[in-house]
Amino acid sequence: MNYRLLVIDIDGTLHTSSREVPHQIPQYLRELETRGVVVMLCTGRRYRTALPIYRSLSLRGPMGLHSGALVMDPSRGERLYTCYIDEKNSQAICTIIVEAGLQPLIWEDNYPDSPDIIATENCTGFTAEYISRHSDFVRHMQDTREFSSEKILEVGAWGKFDELLAAKRSLEERLDGKARIHVAKNIIDDHCILEGLSPSAGKWNAVRHLAKTRGIEREEIVGIGDNYNDIDLVTEAGYGVAMGNAVEELKAVADHITSDNDEHGLYSVLQELFEER
Repeated sequence: MNYRLLVIDIDGTLHTSSREVPHQIPQYLRELETRGVVVMLCTGRRYRTALPIYRSLSLRGPMGLHSGALVMDPSRGERLYTCYIDEKNSQAICTIIVEAGLQPLIWEDNYPDSPDIIATENCTGFTAEYISRHSDFVRHMQDTREFSSEKILEVGAWGKFDELLAAKRSLEERLDGKARIHVAKNIIDDHCILEGLSPSAGKWNAVRHLAKTRGIEREEIVGIGDNYNDIDLVTEAGYGVAMGNAVEELKAVADHITSDNDEHGLYSVLQELFEER
């Protein structure tokens, strides 16, 4: 098959467990671009933290951020696709997160301006650690349930997997389809994140939109990932690949399972799929 669009997750897929890009990957991806393949990084990260990774690879393709709520063309600083959360739904998500005993965070589409993270005052635990790492880009509020914006990309919370999973069930039951909810596992430690997005968001929806604008068919798309927010991408892409370190639910829907991210799993499957014919 002549694949024309390659979609790669970052954490747990492109990155090893030590958050490094294997040395063979940058040159190989650039070679694919010279052969006409569109290489798209698609991640749960926000633009500000994903952009340095993209630039280190010297790629030319687009980027999917916030699990598909935003697609950017970094070369032009242009937004190609946006899925904002209705502010009433954002406030409802914050309310349910607070009721679950968690601390909500809001990510606004405000790059390159600051701030683009909205947090409650006096955060604790890992949420406080996260806020401290991004303190230059944080706006503190007494109550995030009062935040109003037309450009909300994501509402979420950090926590343990089981407590986030309980909050996810509550959100899905009470919002009744008004938001898309993920819980993503952290590959480094036991900190996990709950993601509340527009129901129109999702990695596959973002990829499908991009493919349509470029005349690329579903069968010409490869999607590679490792986490729960990659399930729609790996299921719907013409060829879906799960990393060896992927969650079991992703492996169950993949067309192929490669070795893990510390055993050159990405490079191995790319060679298999894109070797010169």
